[in-house]
Amino acid sequence: MSGLPRWFWPASVWGMFLLVLIGGVLRPSSRATGQSTARTVRVGIVLSVGGLGDQSFNDSAYAGLMQAKRLFRNLEVRHAAPRENATAKVDLENFAKQGFDLIIGVGFMMSRAITDVARKYPKLKFAIVDSVVKRPNVASLVFQEHEGSYLAGVLAALSTNTNTVAFMGAMDLPLIRKFGAGFMQGAMDTKPGIKVKVKYIGASFNSFKDPAGGKSMAQTLFGENADIVFHAAGSSGRGAINAASSWNRNAKTVGKKRYIIGVDGNQDGIVKGSVLTSMIKRVDVAVFETIKNYLTGRFQARVYRYGIREGG
Repeated sequence: MSGLPRWFWPASVWGMFLLVLIGGVLRPSSRATGQSTARTVRVGIVLSVGGLGDQSFNDSAYAGLMQAKRLFRNLEVRHAAPRENATAKVDLENFAKQGFDLIIGVGFMMSRAITDVARKYPKLKFAIVDSVVKRPNVASLVFQEHEGSYLAGVLAALSTNTNTVAFMGAMDLPLIRKFGAGFMQGAMDTKPGIKVKVKYIGASFNSFKDPAGGKSMAQTLFGENADIVFHAAGSSGRGAINAASSWNRNAKTVGKKRYIIGVDGNQDGIVKGSVLTSMIKRVDVAVFETIKNYLTGRFQARVYRYGIREGG
């Protein structure tokens, strides 16, 4: 049949050709999906204080881990949620001792722990969220928090009825100040005469997991005429949202209601009607892409920056 035109080939030959072609197209390759067929790859993640259920930072990181688990075969994932930051190093080292291929620490508070454990286990790969660790086996995942916070400030300025808005941070730290600076600039660029108050809940890492402190601070800001408060306070922000809900149930006239701008995840579900919007920080994207990079052989010990342009 080699001398005949292709359209003269018998139907059986065409059928075999199509079967081979379709089979080649539909069969997923391990390279295309980033899945190793040789062995199981193990990924461990150590969450920040507060653990799962914060509907914010930790839940977003965990969502990225679960997305990778659903998409990639031969992937074993585990997570740890230390009650205190001081025990995070123990959890990181436990994963390393068990030979986990990739170990991810969530939060800048783990910088020293990641540095020490990565130095001790140079053949393993590590990643840290919200900090830069200069080790040849550590990927640093950082965010342009000021970009999304700027947009939150724009919306707050457009929505305020009192011409006063506020930023509430957990601690006065460089990372948290980035949220506040972006928010303030966005609000002032949109409405130059607006008042922007800035307050912090506490001076220790416990301020990230202090809903009572968050509620009290939000109530103070509401009393100072701030009708929209943007928080960057971890699980303490849940207290601020509850404060807005309580205030709004007692509001008697239009224009006196108070709202929170959530952070990291979509926090409207915590109390419906008390969250104006949320500045979503896509920790899930960073975690997922780090795992994918490892599985596809593209892991690099460098700084990855996630801003609006990068989908972060």
